[in-house]
Amino acid sequence: MNNGSCEDLANDYYCRCLRGFTGKNCEDIIDYCRLLSVNCLNEGLCLNIIGGYSCLCAPGWTGEFCEYVENACLIYPDRCTKGATCIDVSLPKTPPKYKCICQHGYTGNDCLNDLHSNSSFQQTCANGGRCFLKDAESYTCVCPSGWTGHNCLENIDECEEHWCQNGATCEDAINGYRCVCPRGFTGPFCESSIDYCLGSQCSNLSTCVVQQYSYTCRCMLGYEGQFCEMEINECNSSPCKNGARCVDLVGDFLCHCAVGFEGRTCSENVDDCWSRPCLNGGSCIDLINKYQCLCPFGFEGLNCEINFNECDYGFCTNNSTCTDLVGDYECTCPPGFTDKNCSTDINGCESEADPCRNGGTCYNLIGEYRCVCAPGFEGDECSVEVNEYISNPCDPGRSLRCEDLVNDFKWICQAGHIGQLCEIPISHCVKGLCHYGSMCEDVPGGFLCHCLPGFTGDFCEVNIDNCQERPCGALSICRDALDSYECFCAPGFIGNNCEIEVDECRSDPCQNGGTCFDELDAFSCLCPAGIEGSSCEINTNECQSLPCLHNATCTDLINGYECSCLPGFTGAHCETDIDECASSPCKNGATCIDQPDLKRFRCQCVTGFTGPRCEINVNECSSNPCLNGYCYDVLVVGGFYCLCNPGFAGVRCEQDIDDCVNHVCENNSTCLDLHLTYQCLCLPGWEGEFCQQEIDECASYPCKNNASCTDLFNSYSCTCALGWKGEDCNEDVNECESSPCLNGATCIESALPGIFKCICPPFFTGGLCKQPYDPCDTHYNPCMHNSTCLTQINGTAICICHEGMGLQSYIYWTSNLRTFKESCTTIRFEGIHCEIDTNECSSGPCQNQGHCLDGVSSYSCECKPGFSGSHCEEDINECASIPCKNKGTCHDLINRFRCDCTPGYFGSLCELDVNECEASPCLHEGSCINMPGGFQCVCLPGFSGKWCEVDVNECASDPCLNSGRCIDDVNRYQCLCARGFMGSNCETNIDECASNPCLHGRMQKTEKASLSFSCTDEINKYVCHCEPGWTSERCEININECDSNPCFNGASCVDLVNKYACFCLDGYYGKLCEIDMDVCQDSPQTFSLCFNGGTCLDGPAANFTCRCPSGFLGDFCEVEINECFSAPCLHGAICQDLVDGYLCHCRPGWTGRHCENDINECQSGPCDQGMCIQKQPGHGYTCFCRPGFVVRNGKNCEHNYNDCLIQSCPDEYYC
Repeated sequence: MNNGSCEDLANDYYCRCLRGFTGKNCEDIIDYCRLLSVNCLNEGLCLNIIGGYSCLCAPGWTGEFCEYVENACLIYPDRCTKGATCIDVSLPKTPPKYKCICQHGYTGNDCLNDLHSNSSFQQTCANGGRCFLKDAESYTCVCPSGWTGHNCLENIDECEEHWCQNGATCEDAINGYRCVCPRGFTGPFCESSIDYCLGSQCSNLSTCVVQQYSYTCRCMLGYEGQFCEMEINECNSSPCKNGARCVDLVGDFLCHCAVGFEGRTCSENVDDCWSRPCLNGGSCIDLINKYQCLCPFGFEGLNCEINFNECDYGFCTNNSTCTDLVGDYECTCPPGFTDKNCSTDINGCESEADPCRNGGTCYNLIGEYRCVCAPGFEGDECSVEVNEYISNPCDPGRSLRCEDLVNDFKWICQAGHIGQLCEIPISHCVKGLCHYGSMCEDVPGGFLCHCLPGFTGDFCEVNIDNCQERPCGALSICRDALDSYECFCAPGFIGNNCEIEVDECRSDPCQNGGTCFDELDAFSCLCPAGIEGSSCEINTNECQSLPCLHNATCTDLINGYECSCLPGFTGAHCETDIDECASSPCKNGATCIDQPDLKRFRCQCVTGFTGPRCEINVNECSSNPCLNGYCYDVLVVGGFYCLCNPGFAGVRCEQDIDDCVNHVCENNSTCLDLHLTYQCLCLPGWEGEFCQQEIDECASYPCKNNASCTDLFNSYSCTCALGWKGEDCNEDVNECESSPCLNGATCIESALPGIFKCICPPFFTGGLCKQPYDPCDTHYNPCMHNSTCLTQINGTAICICHEGMGLQSYIYWTSNLRTFKESCTTIRFEGIHCEIDTNECSSGPCQNQGHCLDGVSSYSCECKPGFSGSHCEEDINECASIPCKNKGTCHDLINRFRCDCTPGYFGSLCELDVNECEASPCLHEGSCINMPGGFQCVCLPGFSGKWCEVDVNECASDPCLNSGRCIDDVNRYQCLCARGFMGSNCETNIDECASNPCLHGRMQKTEKASLSFSCTDEINKYVCHCEPGWTSERCEININECDSNPCFNGASCVDLVNKYACFCLDGYYGKLCEIDMDVCQDSPQTFSLCFNGGTCLDGPAANFTCRCPSGFLGDFCEVEINECFSAPCLHGAICQDLVDGYLCHCRPGWTGRHCENDINECQSGPCDQGMCIQKQPGHGYTCFCRPGFVVRNGKNCEHNYNDCLIQSCPDEYYC
């Protein structure tokens, strides 16, 4: 089976199986999963296939044992959160590793961290953690991988969720761990058993199997040794019994059995009785290489084939006649005896009512009875009256005859006498005196009768006995007649007087070439071989000894016989059992078993076939084994084949075909297998039948209050207008909520969005009250005339005036410095700021709005900044000294100057470098570097601008081709390609044909090339050129040609590709099963469905009947009727079985179809010219022939004797 090759052995066979099969007949599939103890790793499932095994791996794993990572994203399908995209970054033979591409605003290994933060300064987080300010007093550290804790000081123990397998020990490391493998394992996770078979010494006749820390060579059948290098001599164990000879094979042995034994090891005694050799009901006893038949009574011989003559044993007594029967005998008893052996005397006196007549007394004797008669009667049965005339005193010479009366008599007188006793003589002629018409003449003294010829006596009363002289001889019968006689010759004599002894040999009575010897009334024939009988007329019945064996019919021939063997036997004596199996009558690989006892053979069918000749294919499909398809009964082991419905596969169509194998789901979407189709489960942010289209989250206008919406991947970003915040810019910003006013200043929110005002506390000033302020500072000191300025707790100043020598002076401003020109004098000042002196200022001597300070006996002009001179008449150029540092621009003002500092500097003279980085001016996580006079933002890729505030629009160059939509992202762009295009820039037309979507496409010639394609790629679509018989967009639907019900006569229609097949019921054929098979006519001429001349009658479908000729019966006319079985022939006749009949060979004296009638041979008058004398029943008759006729074979007088044979005529005459 299963395409194995058969090798013929002595009385046996050996099957060499293909890889993957085993068993005596290669009928079993090797279970390699169990045989090799295959362990599929990582939840893989071992599937046994023909010739090997296959590990069905869990999603994300691959390799022979599912030991390698194929796609970590399939192993951890839910690790990347917040709409992140999972990218597999695993390397061969390493643990699963993936990377999450987070959506905007999220970070972390799995994108769990929301990084929207408003921190304005960086707190130092340990181990590279990033700090984000929660509020003015707290922060959060976003720790790098491997660290945790508030300040990222705690090392995460990755061993809590490790992948170490096979009992490995996990050692924690920074942002990882290490697996310490136990002995026998290796790999990053100790997931792989060390293949000790690599470099093993196992021969190619073995399979290397890894065991604990080593390997073992698992030898193929028939080999042994440490490395399976030696072939096993299976004969060493002496498996063959009873003197058999053992032949070593590869992985097996073969026993050549001694005569009389069989079996694989010759341990079974051959059943010599299996052919039922003992005939006629004999019992067979099996011996070693022979058998013994215990014959029933009446039979003998090796096979009880000889019916011995029971008559030889003298069972029949009292002179009875014994007739030999088949296994029996029959005694024909003489009168007076009965029972089986004629041993019982019949009481003749009781056999009938009063056998002795006329009052006689019956006495029983052995085999007879005797009657003692009453007076006047005599005879065996006293039926004869006694002739009393014997004692009569009358002269017998004068009487003609005596008539007996009861106890009396009456004389009939001779002519010439009268009287009671005929005592009175007649002396003259009277009428009737002379008998028989003779003339009477009276003569003197009396009368004279003139007798007619043939008569004599005084009264012519005496018929002359012409036979008295025995003219016919001593043995023949002479019948006297009137004046003559008639001779009836005894057999063997002829002539008028039977004087001539017949030469019985002259008529050539010996037939069939026999030699004749003349004898008295007979002849003897010396017959040639094979002939017998008195006239050699009988062909010796060589069949009488039953030479034909096995119930064969014996036909007697001359000096021979011919055996007509029953079906199943041959040979001169039908001694040879015909091997009916020689013609290979058993079909479909069946084993033929010859059955000589039944005169036929028996077919032992292989699995899947039945019928007398295994010609009928068993319909294994009757149990509906195919779950989702049509069952096709086939002539192989297994018995059926499932033609699966579209979408199903497997031996029994039990597996739903994974349509996701050839899916076209895009953008890492998950394919969900459905029946005959599939569904793409899109990741967040994607939509469309194949998840090919990115969702435009801005389409629903989610941003409020005139905010700008930027579409992101699986999200959107709202750029809020001033004064608004929130994910959708729907929250009014409370500008004071973030405490923008520093140093305890009071924040007052404006009614206009985005505007607020800071009310500074004492000692602070500026827009945000950020700048410290001292009222007694040089710039702000109000006290004059060298008075002392004291700062008050409420932030105001008080001046303490002094008396003493002073200078009369005038004051002017130079370069923002007051310049005094003075002379000594006693000075006395007063006023809040010690500003009051003698008021010399009443005349307004100070120009240019110079302030006149009344002094003691003097005045002075306190010029407005920018003026000088005693009367402030000179405008001072405060910028002349170039007071502004760091390229600050000096603006000359009245009594002062103003430095407009370049960016990055501050201070009245622009002498201070502003640390712009303190305010974290760099947006989008840009790094701030403080520089003299400014700062520099080192932007992350994808951002630009002084503050990294500009998201670089990578889409500005229109990189997306073919109408692809460009979505700007951080440091990159993403092209959302129009359907039908792919590539980073949508530059590649997606070859929709690349995935072979056309499941059953037909190769189509193209105009530009000699190649042909079943799929034509177009923009965002493909066109399938379906093979004939397929339809739909992907050619996946097989057109069901069976819908039109094309098959006739109950045939099953199986839809195929572009065609259909009609699987006919047995007995029909034709493409449409429209033809009823004539089983009888279509059978091979060398092979007859009906035996023995039976007529095959075709029936419906594959049925047929056999009309048997007379004499045969059975379904196939294989049984000949033995009409002799009922012993129809009677009276010891021999029954010869014929075809449709029998022939009774009757014993002599009997006739009839069954030899039931005793022949009265004389009734038919066989002795036409003679006298027939009947003999005893069964012993024939004898003809006594008239002269001129002769007995022919003792049967008749039909041949006139040729007298010319007796005496020849003279030479000149012709007889």
